[in-house]
Amino acid sequence: MMDSILKKSEVVFSPSVTGRKYGIDDMGDGLRSLFYISMVDSMLEVENEIGKEIAEGKEKRSFNITPPVLTIVAVEEPENHICTDFVCA
Repeated sequence: MMDSILKKSEVVFSPSVTGRKYGIDDMGDGLRSLFYISMVDSMLEVENEIGKEIAEGKEKRSFNITPPVLTIVAVEEPENHICTDFVCA
C-alpha cells in the first residue's frame, strides 16, 4: 500500500528560505529519511483507524481497504535518523 501511495504522490514544500518550492530530491539525506519515516508513521495511523472501524463493525468506513494482518517496520541504522539535522541533547 505504501509503495503505491508514494508512487502516485508528489510532495512539494513551500515557502522556503529561497522563495522557491522544493521537493524531496532537494532535501538532505537526514531530512529525507525523517520525511519517509513520518510517512510510514502516518500510514500506520491510517491502518490503525481502519482496523478500529472494522472492529466496531461500521458499515460505512473511511477507506474501502482491508489493512494487513501484520506490519513490520525495519529501519536500517536507526542511529542515523534519530538526530538528523537537529541538535541532540
